[in-house]
Amino acid sequence: VIVQDSGLVIKSLHDFPGPYTKYVSQTIGCRGILKLLVGHTDRSCGFYGCLVFIDKDGKTNIFKEGNKEKYWGKIVHDSKIQNILDDSLDENTDTDMSDKPCLGRLASSWSCSKPNNNFWTIFVPLDIQSLSSNEKTLAQLSEDEMISYRKSRKSSFKEFAKWLDNNI
Repeated sequence: VIVQDSGLVIKSLHDFPGPYTKYVSQTIGCRGILKLLVGHTDRSCGFYGCLVFIDKDGKTNIFKEGNKEKYWGKIVHDSKIQNILDDSLDENTDTDMSDKPCLGRLASSWSCSKPNNNFWTIFVPLDIQSLSSNEKTLAQLSEDEMISYRKSRKSSFKEFAKWLDNNI
């Protein structure tokens, strides 16, 4: 059995939403997170994830991402993305979505194509080596930038793959 999970952790909110990331994205969304951060100057955050593998004998193996920093990004100020959130469709309306902004293929593959329900809309990674003074959110990165970035990041899947190479 293999199970992987990750969650957004925001330093000034005491690592909220953490394990409640999916629920928070589906309820208060990005707008709610931005409201919770009003008055906070520290917008440091990161995604924390792990993978658990239980072998045929029932032994549990846990693999963490192994990043040096827990908070390796920041939450964007809402003025930089307000037009995206303002234009996104409210789930409770019957309005045609064809002219509403949706996230790109890579961003929407993480959770949802609706900007308010996908934390890639508000997360700015600060550890992109090829973009030293990055101010783009994950959702704003080009496909080439995202592929390069994801290859450079540590991940629980990479740690699991290393373990498999050494143990099987």
